[in-house]
Amino acid sequence: GLTETLAVGSQAAGAVFDAKPDAAGVQSPIMDIRCTSPDGAVLPQGEAGEIEMRGVACTLGYWNKPEANTAVFTDDGWMKTGDVGYVADDGYVHITGRIKDIVICGGENIYPGDTEQACYQIEGVQECVVFGVPDDAMGEELAMVVRVADASLSEDALRAALKARIAGYKVPKYIELTSEPLARGATEKFDKRTIQAAFIETHLT
Repeated sequence: GLTETLAVGSQAAGAVFDAKPDAAGVQSPIMDIRCTSPDGAVLPQGEAGEIEMRGVACTLGYWNKPEANTAVFTDDGWMKTGDVGYVADDGYVHITGRIKDIVICGGENIYPGDTEQACYQIEGVQECVVFGVPDDAMGEELAMVVRVADASLSEDALRAALKARIAGYKVPKYIELTSEPLARGATEKFDKRTIQAAFIETHLT
């Protein structure tokens, strides 16, 4: 959980964790959770957006940081976490990415995590990272680097499998297949910025 919520925004322990280890647990009984669209509209349960929290465990603001408070907290006490995700019908909270990673392609907001989740459902995919790259016409386009188990999974096959799982605008324009492990940082998370920079240098310059 977040420091700002005393780490009790959601709970994932014991049977709750065992049931769905990939989720961020279930909503804490002392916290409210909602998801909002980029324009601030509250989204229906199950629809992905920015996760916001409110409750007795949530901080009231940052000390002597008025600009940060304005950016993070709404007038009615909701805190914008910067995480993209959704609350499923069964109450489990799922985090799929970060707001800063959203790709805006032709005015469409695309969450890379949606494409990554679909990609991991495809046999032969070992690792994948999705990100935006500059595009003169669209502003940004989706790109993806995928580590595959062997050469049997082609770019065309991967693209077709993605189209069968997600909306067409979420399927990357650019796909790079590799047999090498993708770059990771000190915390073992994917180093998306390094992967993105290497892709742009190799394919778009």
